[in-house]
Amino acid sequence: MILNYLRVALRNLYRNRISSLVNILGLAIGMAAFVLIIQYVRFELSYDDFHEKQEVIYRIQQDRYNKGELTTQWAAGCSAVGQALYENFEEVEDFTRFQKMSGVFSFGENKFREEEVYVADTSFFDLFSFQILEGDPRTVRINPLEMELSESTARKYFGATNPIGESLRFNGGLYFKITGIFEDAPRNSHLKPDMVASWETLVRFRGAEINTAWQWDAFFNYIQLHPSTDYKVFEAKIPALVEELIGNEMDDFGAGVVFNLQPLRSIHLNSDFMFEAEPNGNARSVYALIAISIFLVIIAWINYINLATARSTARDREVGLRKVVGADRKHIAVQFFGESMFLVFISIFIALLLVVLFLPVFNNLTQQQFTIRSILSSQFILTIFIIGITTGIISGSYPALFLSKFHPIKILKNNLRAGFRSGFFRKSLVVFQFSLSAILLIGTIVAFQQLQFMLT
Repeated sequence: MILNYLRVALRNLYRNRISSLVNILGLAIGMAAFVLIIQYVRFELSYDDFHEKQEVIYRIQQDRYNKGELTTQWAAGCSAVGQALYENFEEVEDFTRFQKMSGVFSFGENKFREEEVYVADTSFFDLFSFQILEGDPRTVRINPLEMELSESTARKYFGATNPIGESLRFNGGLYFKITGIFEDAPRNSHLKPDMVASWETLVRFRGAEINTAWQWDAFFNYIQLHPSTDYKVFEAKIPALVEELIGNEMDDFGAGVVFNLQPLRSIHLNSDFMFEAEPNGNARSVYALIAISIFLVIIAWINYINLATARSTARDREVGLRKVVGADRKHIAVQFFGESMFLVFISIFIALLLVVLFLPVFNNLTQQQFTIRSILSSQFILTIFIIGITTGIISGSYPALFLSKFHPIKILKNNLRAGFRSGFFRKSLVVFQFSLSAILLIGTIVAFQQLQFMLT
C-alpha cells in the first residue's frame, strides 16, 4: 500500500513537474531565507551572554550638562564614579574601570599597531568572563608596565613560544612585561580586548589623583550589583552621592553630571553614545529582521498551500474512481497527506542545501563568520521541521478531508458545488499573501529612498 502511494506521488510529481518545481523551490527559498536571517538575529541577541555575571553587571553611562543644557552623552565617563559607588553603597559588590588606548607594539622584527588595548584595574577579569589561560590571576597586572595578551595576539608576536616573562616595546619607548594570556573574546562581545595593561601604569605616569578624578573623562566604569538589587532603584540614589561629593565644584562652573546604569546585555542593541567600545547594533533593525523573516516564510508557506490545493482539485476524478473500486475515506486522506509531506520534505532538503550554498555570500553581506554547525543546530532543524509539517498538514487537508468525503457519483459526474471549487480559502490566502508582499515592497522602497537621501 505504501509503495503504491509512493508510486502515485512520483507519477503526479512527474506529470506536474513544472508546477511542482515552482512549488517546492518557493517553499525551499522561503525557509532558507528564514534560517539565515534568524541566525543573524540570534547572534545579535546573544551579545555578552557568555559572561557568568551578565545579569548583575551594569555600565555607568555619563551625561554632561552646561548651565542646565545637555552637552555630551558618554559611554565612557569620569574615572572616579565606579570607585565612589563601590565605597559608598553596599549594593555594589565589585567594580572595574579601564581606558582604551592604541599604539605600536614590537618584539624583535614583529611590529604591529594595536587598537584594542585596555588599561584596566585588577578586577577586570573578576567581572568579565574572559578566561585566563596562562599566568596567576592573583598576581597579574598588579605592578606598573605589566600586561596580559589575548591568545591570538600572543601568537602574532611570539608564535608558539610561551611569552610569559617576555616584554613588548610600546611606541619605541616603554617596555611592558607579559604576565598572562587570556582567551580571545568571542564575536558576540561588545568588549574585545587584545591587550590588557595594568591600571598602575596610569597611576605611575598620571598620578594617584586619576583614581578620584570627576572631571577626567574617557574611562569605562562597570559595577557588579547584589543580585537582589533593583538597578533602577539604585540608580535613583546616585545623584545624592554626586551632589555630596562634587556638588559645590559643579556649581562653581555651572556644570552638571548625571550617571545612568546600562544592563550589560542591553548595551549592544540599545546604546549609541560617544566613545562606545565598538560600533553597536540596533534593536529596531533586529526586530524588523524578525518581522521580515516571518513574513518571508509566511509568503512562501501560503504560496505552497495555494498551489498544492489548486493542483489537488484536478484530481477529483481520481478520488471518485478510487472510491468506486473500494478505497475508503481514511485511505484517501492518508495518501494525500503523505504526498503533501513528501513534497514538503523535498523542500526542506533543498532549503538546507541553499543555506549551505549561500552561507559564504551571507557571511560577506553581514561581515560575520557563521558556520554550518552554528546554523544547522538541533533547534533550527526542529523549527524547519515544524514549519514543514504544519505546511504539509494544511496543504494536504483540502484533498484529504474535503474531496474524500464526497460520494463518488457526484465526483464522477462533476457535480461538486462551484463555491467549494472556487476556493474561498485559497482566495483569502492570496489576498493576505499579496498584502504581506506589498508591505515588504513598500518598506524596501522607503528604506532605499532614505538611504539615497542620506548619501546625497
